[in-house]
Amino acid sequence: MEFLNGFYPALGTPLDNDGNLVEESYLKQIELMLDAKARGVLCMGSMGTEQALTTKTYRKTAEVASKAVNKRVPLLIGAMDNSVFRVKERIDALKGIDYDGLVLTTPFYQMDSFKDLVNYFTEIADYSDKPVYLYDLPGVTKQKITFPLLKELAKHENIKGVKSGDIVLGRLVKLNLPNFNFFFSNLDIFDVSISYGIEKVLDGMFTCMPKTSKALTLAIEKGDKEEITKNVSTIIAFRDQFLKNGIWPGYTIAMNLLGLKGNYGVGYKKHEPLATEYEEVKAFLKQAGEI
Repeated sequence: MEFLNGFYPALGTPLDNDGNLVEESYLKQIELMLDAKARGVLCMGSMGTEQALTTKTYRKTAEVASKAVNKRVPLLIGAMDNSVFRVKERIDALKGIDYDGLVLTTPFYQMDSFKDLVNYFTEIADYSDKPVYLYDLPGVTKQKITFPLLKELAKHENIKGVKSGDIVLGRLVKLNLPNFNFFFSNLDIFDVSISYGIEKVLDGMFTCMPKTSKALTLAIEKGDKEEITKNVSTIIAFRDQFLKNGIWPGYTIAMNLLGLKGNYGVGYKKHEPLATEYEEVKAFLKQAGEI
């Protein structure tokens, strides 16, 4: 399936108090994103707390996403973990589910050598019946996906692309690996990255700003740089507001205000938002025209 230029949301995973998927909210979120002209969706990435989900919820979330997306856009599913064996378990849990690609970070518990990482991704790519896409997330995993590593892994016929916030890496991919998909994940300079021909942006913030995200896609289609910058700046400002109290409380408030019930953080995050935090998020969404 073709990956068109535009935005790709990393879906949030709404959970109840027992860690089960709130299916109604997830279905509504997917429809909001597709109505907003998302070019594809990432199910259970880092924003979707894949690493914290039970095996049962993991399988259920993938099933719901697959049926809801129904091949209208590409569907990617995260399977990040710390060993080949555990990732294979995730892949096995997805059997019988229709999706378009598997997304993997480097392992995030121990540090690995170049050779270790090549072996890790190669063995998984050999095992997976779906294309593999790498996710460069060194702030979490402590291991950077470098261009030499990508160049080596791109030789594998089942490794098809990478998501990264590294614009230098993106430029090298565009110049040297033209058939390798590059998804940019640095909102702060996405409007600048377009000059490098990097026009696919993947981020979780799109899910709580569907109207702004749609306006961004339309601006990309028109090549309206001023409008692109305006919409990107709005999303960045909202993200930065979340960061004052940790991203999960603010994100959960925003999603709930959009009618998407559930807890969007990991299970042990029991932060009760202050009334001022709720009002700040609500005011921002109103000002942005989202509610």
